Amino acid sequence: MACEEKAALMVDYQKAVTAYSEAVADLSRAIGAVLHAEYELIQRKVAAARKLSEEARDRLQDHENQHNC
Repeated sequence: MACEEKAALMVDYQKAVTAYSEAVADLSRAIGAVLHAEYELIQRKVAAARKLSEEARDRLQDHENQHNC
């Protein structure tokens, strides 16, 4: 039987990882193409997206560890 909570956590994690990946791609495209202040803003967005993806991963792993699913 599939665990609905785990499935929802997986979706959240996948969305967070996708957002992080897109933020990193934006940062890569910005190198040499934007002003330093704008680049720093994009860097902060990348850091925030990374944090969210790590938190989503942690929630998923915690669930798996607690429920053995």
